[in-house]
Amino acid sequence: MELTQGCVLYTSIYKESDFIVGIFTKDFGWISYKVRGYKKKKNSLSITLFRPLILLEIQAKHSLDKQKFIYFKQVDPLYTPTNLYQSQIKLQLSFCITEVLRMCLRYHPQQENLYDFIIFSIQWLDQTLYYANFFNVFLLKLLRILGFGLSLTNITFLEISPSQQQLFIQCNTLSYQDLSSIKTNSSDRRSITAIIFDIYKEHIPYFKVPKSWRVIQQIYS
Repeated sequence: MELTQGCVLYTSIYKESDFIVGIFTKDFGWISYKVRGYKKKKNSLSITLFRPLILLEIQAKHSLDKQKFIYFKQVDPLYTPTNLYQSQIKLQLSFCITEVLRMCLRYHPQQENLYDFIIFSIQWLDQTLYYANFFNVFLLKLLRILGFGLSLTNITFLEISPSQQQLFIQCNTLSYQDLSSIKTNSSDRRSITAIIFDIYKEHIPYFKVPKSWRVIQQIYS
């Protein structure tokens, strides 16, 4: 049995009484876990334990075969976001983030600095009061860790307005701690996000604009 940590990215009902949990783990990368008989009274693993972006401590016998389902021996919450589930805006952001991570990480090798970045980002979003530009900053930081970051030279060649170019530079260089200093409008934010998605499409196989992005656009309007 191995002990690891992991971030929940999705759950899916499997047959009548089972469900699958997709988790990006610290030590093994993406793992699909299977929970059997979750509707039974004797089963201590409630599906509510596996809400998106919850951080778990997991004990299980892991396999190198990514096609096999893994079964939990023991699982306990390490960090449960609170504000994410109480704020409608943050909740929709979290849905969009999980969609992006699912597409980017499903076949990505284990990478500890990537895992640490994701956990830090989740906790920051959960606790911060300044999240208008969080999503764009997150997307660009993730792109950089995945090995496809943009340099200042790349940015200047983008066909965007001067104000959008300035916003792009800020989102690409500033830390989460500096989010409150970014002054922008909803139109520019949406334009920058659309450009970032195009960059993801170029570098991430089978990447599609997240379905939840439509809701994010309404939030940004």
